[in-house]
Amino acid sequence: MIAFALVAALAAGPMNVPAGPYDEAADRRGRVYVTEGDTLIRLTPRGRRVVVATFPSRLVPTPARLPDGTPRGTPVLMRPVPSAVTRGPDGAFYVGELTGFPFPPGRARVWRVVPGQPPEVYAGGFTAVAGLTWRPDGLYVLELAGPGPRLARQP
Repeated sequence: MIAFALVAALAAGPMNVPAGPYDEAADRRGRVYVTEGDTLIRLTPRGRRVVVATFPSRLVPTPARLPDGTPRGTPVLMRPVPSAVTRGPDGAFYVGELTGFPFPPGRARVWRVVPGQPPEVYAGGFTAVAGLTWRPDGLYVLELAGPGPRLARQP
């Protein structure tokens, strides 16, 4: 049912989206939420996008000299790339990120999002979060560049 609502809502209007949508989840009322660009949005039945949370960019050092001559260690702006979302047992949404260029290992985070409140970092230290799922013992994170699913630990 979520997939049908997602396809219908996304087909309703022009995308104009920098990245995504990557993943979707539904709240207890069945409303669909999607990771898109640097945001978590709620899709309305008529295809309107309502921004629920925006994730901030941050400065990170370049890992090597860049082709444009930027020296190693120079701070560059790394954009978040929300890639996974799931609803937690507390009703909040948990959003994992891939991170943008320069894609530093161990710098991806999982955010806790309560609609109407600013997002908070729930856990960090990941590399390219690809999936999230809740189990009885906590939130598991699947990384593209990791050994396999691992339990998220709060900071």
